[in-house]
Amino acid sequence: MEDKKRVTVAIPMQLHRKLLDAGYGVTEAIIEGLELLLNENDTKTTDNSNSMDDGLLLSYQERIEDLKGQLNVKDTQIGEKDVQISELTKAMNAQAVHLQTVLSQKAIEAPGAKKPWWRFW
Repeated sequence: MEDKKRVTVAIPMQLHRKLLDAGYGVTEAIIEGLELLLNENDTKTTDNSNSMDDGLLLSYQERIEDLKGQLNVKDTQIGEKDVQISELTKAMNAQAVHLQTVLSQKAIEAPGAKKPWWRFW
């Protein structure tokens, strides 16, 4: 007689009904399922440990290179935008200085130096 270990398992009612409808006992189904699970894991580990699919590896490498290219394009665009922002900032500063100069000149003029209202030039 084999050594056995008693386990308590809670399974969904729907799965239990399917087992009974298929004519399986719960113990048989659990043993068979565990054996299938262990056999599947054994085949997965041996497949993965041997080597990765070369086609898949090449596909991943091509995808990585494509993404690196896209990143380089984004970096170039960001650099161009930085230059544009810098130029716009310089232009706004120059306009602010000019406006301040014009306002200062108007404030310096004597209040009595205004032209009469009937002179247009």
